Formats: sequence, C-alpha cells, structure tokens
Amino acid sequence: MVPGCYVRARVIGLLQMHDRGQSDDKLVAVLVADPLMDGVKSLADVSPHYRREIETFFRTYKDLEGGNTEIAGWQEADAAVPLAKAFQCRAGWPRSCRGANCSRKASISASPNPRCRRSARRSSGEAGT
Repeated sequence: MVPGCYVRARVIGLLQMHDRGQSDDKLVAVLVADPLMDGVKSLADVSPHYRREIETFFRTYKDLEGGNTEIAGWQEADAAVPLAKAFQCRAGWPRSCRGANCSRKASISASPNPRCRRSARRSSGEAGT
C-alpha cells in the first residue's frame, strides 16, 4: 500500500489528541482485507503494548518540527463514527455521506493515488459498508 490509495478499513477506535493546543483526534482502523486483522474488532483486541507504540508515535512525530502533541486518551469505535463520517464527506464519498441523517456504518478510505488505480477502482464502491 502506498499513501493515497483507497483501502477498506474497519474503524476500531479513536485516539484523542491535542496538537499545538488544538484538538487533533486520530481514527484508528485496521485493513478489512488483512487476514491478520480478522479478529481485531475493537480497541480491546489491540494489545496494551501496541497501543503504547501508537501513542509514542503520535506523541513524538512532530518533535523535529518543534511541535507539541499531547495524548488525551482512547475512545471505542462508536465515538469515532462522527469523525469517520465527516472524513468520508470531505473525501467525496457521496454514497456513504447522508449528512446528519447518515445511517451507514463508517469506514475510511484515503484519496486515490495514480500508483494504485487498480486497487482504487476495485475498492471505491465498497466504502461505507
């Protein structure tokens, strides 16, 4: 997978953060097509050690820029749904975006990248499932 590819992902939680004093929550998701992730349905299925690795990455990834990030905590997938739906609307998923009345389960896809067109065409119709 390269940056910008469409991928089907299952949102399993939300990492609440502050970046330079502003809310900057991160969706935590796993690839639907990855058999190693079949059993990962919620944050409870992610080991505490791996959660600490994720926290450490996001706490330190802006250090070289002089940025200041803070981890505020974890929330389960149901808390991530509004953010996931807002992302889908911004990413141009009209079939999965029904505004405030959206009743579809949230999934996430990134913008298409020319290096993965075949994958994007195959997956683009599956968002929002």
